Amino acid sequence: MSTDTFEIVEGRPSGYTLTGDWILLAPISDRATRVYGLLRMHCGTSSVAWPSQKTLASMLRVKKVDTVQAALKELAAIGAVDVEVVTSDRGRHNRYVVHLAPPPGYDKGPRDRSDYYAARGGVTRNQGSPEIRGHPEIRGDGSPLKTGSEGLQGEAVQPTTCPSPAAPASDLFGDSSSKPPKASTAQQADPLFEEFWKAYPRKTDKKKARAAWVRALKVVSDPRELINAAARFARSRQGEDPRFTAHPTTWLNGERWNDEPVDARRNGQVTARDAQDMRAQLAMERAARGVDGDF
Repeated sequence: MSTDTFEIVEGRPSGYTLTGDWILLAPISDRATRVYGLLRMHCGTSSVAWPSQKTLASMLRVKKVDTVQAALKELAAIGAVDVEVVTSDRGRHNRYVVHLAPPPGYDKGPRDRSDYYAARGGVTRNQGSPEIRGHPEIRGDGSPLKTGSEGLQGEAVQPTTCPSPAAPASDLFGDSSSKPPKASTAQQADPLFEEFWKAYPRKTDKKKARAAWVRALKVVSDPRELINAAARFARSRQGEDPRFTAHPTTWLNGERWNDEPVDARRNGQVTARDAQDMRAQLAMERAARGVDGDF
């Protein structure tokens, strides 16, 4: 009897993409299986992907997007991918919802290894290995599906609905941009930043101020510290010429929330810091008007 032992060594680590058994066993082309994997690769932690068909064609190393479109039609036919055309200020885009598990009542092919062998007179699904029987099945949106005979027959399983396409079905497989549509202003809104903006005494260049706010939060753990400091600064600037009040971007970038609370008027006198802000502010205003030179 041999006493040789074998050691299992892990291979080189790399990124990976989940592909369900039902996809590998589905009656689709190998190219459609690869497109499914590429879409899953673009999903990240969600079930939605936005790659353009030109990008997918490049990854497949094919010259025409027709190949990608044909693969997408195969995937849509088995319920693996839902395709929706959306329109934004950047144009038309394809939005792909990529499902991890087959739809309720799926009958295009085996759902997993046990189904495959059961269909050929081998082990049945209920006799499959424990790791298969206990594996939770989910759709692309994260909702669970029942396993066993109920899940196979589609009973007691609520179908997953997707938004109606914003374009005719004939347009669903057209080319699209690789970038998702820009989020609306409401989606970008940060209630704490809005509170800061309301408290700050000068409302100038909100977009740059929002970017400075995000940078400031890397320094300050509690946004309330910035909001309270802005309110104190606003009280100190009451009755003063707003032209000499620092822009919110300047205030945030300069970490002015650390300044000692002072009365900016100081009995009618201007502090050195106020004078510095005044010069910087007037220089910016002159530059905006195209006026050269100091004042």
